[in-house]
Amino acid sequence: KQRFHERWLKIRNLFPELVDAEAETAHWFQDWCDAFAPSRYQLLHGDYHPGNLILGQDGQVVFLDFRSPRYGFGLVEMVEAAHSFCGEEPGDWHSFVPVYLEHRDKNTRDLDAHFATSIHAVFHLRQADRFSDLAVGRKGTRQDHRRWVSNALDSWQRFCDLAGIVSPLIEGSSETAFPCRVKSSPGLMNSAGAVKS
Repeated sequence: KQRFHERWLKIRNLFPELVDAEAETAHWFQDWCDAFAPSRYQLLHGDYHPGNLILGQDGQVVFLDFRSPRYGFGLVEMVEAAHSFCGEEPGDWHSFVPVYLEHRDKNTRDLDAHFATSIHAVFHLRQADRFSDLAVGRKGTRQDHRRWVSNALDSWQRFCDLAGIVSPLIEGSSETAFPCRVKSSPGLMNSAGAVKS
């Protein structure tokens, strides 16, 4: 909440058309921060994606790369991880999110039931900030920078859809940074789309 303006400037610098959306976006985000009030913070991995996990010889999942742990909200990290492991669409998260929530307390499950869509929106606002920063930075090739602009635009548009904010028209193409990673096998799914055990 305290860093909103700093993060928003990165997005607005990449897409100057968004100057007219600043007040509404800031108001939405402030309201969300005030409403989303978990009872406690959790210790988070901080970089939870498939490249930082391995399966140990005993069949246990082992987390790698604990260089950026922090205290925060587990549900926010869950949505970030769901994007990395499964892809953009919540419909593809069935093998990840329910398992995560099953091992959490009732308060966390209730928060997810109430805030799932807005947490997804916040994720995309943060990704629009992240990709905007990359797009104007010095790392990467020209092709990387073009892709990051498309990723930033995609995340901004997804944020708007989820948050109910009308975006000014921004020229350019958008591309998700989180394509579907779920491999479906007709023999493993039932008619409702649930995985058979």
